[in-house]
Amino acid sequence: MTRGALIATLLSTLATLAGQPAPDADLPHALPRNGATRLMTNEWVTAWDVTWVPNESTGVHRHRFDYFGVELTDSTNELIEPDGRTRPLVLRRGLSWFLGKGATHAEIGRSSEPPRHAVMVDRSEVPAPTVENRAAHPALAPPAGIKPTADNARIRMWDRTWTPGADAPLEFYGRHVMLLVVDAGELSLRGAEGPAQVSVHPSGAALFLPGGQVRAIQATKTPVRAIVVELK
Repeated sequence: MTRGALIATLLSTLATLAGQPAPDADLPHALPRNGATRLMTNEWVTAWDVTWVPNESTGVHRHRFDYFGVELTDSTNELIEPDGRTRPLVLRRGLSWFLGKGATHAEIGRSSEPPRHAVMVDRSEVPAPTVENRAAHPALAPPAGIKPTADNARIRMWDRTWTPGADAPLEFYGRHVMLLVVDAGELSLRGAEGPAQVSVHPSGAALFLPGGQVRAIQATKTPVRAIVVELK
């Protein structure tokens, strides 16, 4: 080993012992990590089922993509900034959020019964297509009285609950849409033609619904709550 290489190795070791984070370029992406399972991936999104192992640090990481998600439990989390500052996060089940790429931190889940649990979705840099509505049906939109929880250049997001027996009109999906299920249940998905497809979706499921199609969604037995996310 050359003298220069030896010095570089020693400096790297000292930085590690001092607890200093590596330069951003060397930091791992937030996912995958311990407690995270990939649910699905395609050109536009990668969805993860994530549990924060109680009192275990995630390690310093950098979110290399815009990302969004929903909380599946009430929990408390500790966020650790690269400079060592910490702040608590109190999170509630059903809270949905969108955060921009570049966030750099470590996290420690401080809840154990149950631990923090969420669906997190990385939004790739690839723009999602928009299909012109040539159908004789209205475009998909939040129900009356419900405002989007996020609406920006990457996504539009709102909270939706389907109730059995409620009207389920056909709507045109001009963009790809994801459903992040909060309250589990059985949903019927019906297109303009053909029979409805009925399936049970657990809490934490991530459904990808391609754009350019007409469909109606209806709960069949119990109310089903999900976060609806249009990709832009």
